[in-house]
Amino acid sequence: MVSAIQVINALSSGKSLLVFDLIAAKGGDRKSIINSLGLTPKQYNSAISSLR
Repeated sequence: MVSAIQVINALSSGKSLLVFDLIAAKGGDRKSIINSLGLTPKQYNSAISSLR
């Protein structure tokens, strides 16, 4: 079970929060999110991993 602290920690990362917000607002695929936010694939993967 995921604790509230783990959720807050995952969203406290600026990039993770941006990815989360973009997915919530528009959905979208990996490539469009990376391009929209100017992330590298590694940054995207790290953000998604922390959100999971």
